[in-house]
Amino acid sequence: MPQRPLREVVTDLLARAMVGGLFALLSVNLLADFLRTGRVTGLLLLASESLVVVLTIVRRRARLVERSVGAAVTTTMSLAGPPLLRTVEASGLMPDAVTALLSAVGLGLVIVGKLALGRSFGVVPANRGVVVGGPYALVRHPIYTGYLVTPRFSWRIRAR
Repeated sequence: MPQRPLREVVTDLLARAMVGGLFALLSVNLLADFLRTGRVTGLLLLASESLVVVLTIVRRRARLVERSVGAAVTTTMSLAGPPLLRTVEASGLMPDAVTALLSAVGLGLVIVGKLALGRSFGVVPANRGVVVGGPYALVRHPIYTGYLVTPRFSWRIRAR
């Protein structure tokens, strides 16, 4: 197997470290909210997003990476956005039990989708192999579908 250029190795390591650092910021906020309020919806989100870190670390090398400006902007927003969110003390639109159930269904689909991707998961759009098993046999984008099912208001977060 040919050796990867040093620049590629360093860039890859920095990207993995950045994902881990941003996830740590999000985790601290979600865990603090759970300890303060006892609401489980944040823990469900935390479980789902921890897969992002694990799968980013163990991902396989991409065959082709999307390097367009649009992909760069979208990826940056998806990485930097969540740590900028803060929990609030406002009451939700529905009881916590209802939003926890809906969140469990939506985030369950997100988790199953991420697990089905396995080492093909990546934050930046890239070809790491096409996955057609599990939820991908039914839905083209089960992770996005799960996020759409998960009620946003259940997270009770606001932009900083």
